[in-house]
Amino acid sequence: MRTLKWKRLRQWVIWIGGWEKANGEGWQFRTSDRSIFMPPWPISLLGHRFTFFGWGWQLRLSHPRRYLVHSKSGLYISTDGTPPRSSDNPKRGFFILGRGD
Repeated sequence: MRTLKWKRLRQWVIWIGGWEKANGEGWQFRTSDRSIFMPPWPISLLGHRFTFFGWGWQLRLSHPRRYLVHSKSGLYISTDGTPPRSSDNPKRGFFILGRGD
């Protein structure tokens, strides 16, 4: 029981999604053919408040649930982490820098 608490605490501080197996059952660093290392993304910090993906990052903002996202599309605020479309309701998100569709 004690190790489960420490594991959960460590996963709250830093979670390395590409290398950690489900339910904290261990680690996997290489692909099935064992020839190359797998990428570690997503990597989340502090209870998924900051997450780095291979294509960019997102910061979870406070209530109401919003995300500040930096990706190839630009920098935007979104309710679910996906880029807003110009046809969407502005309450669902908007671009700060970059392009919409």
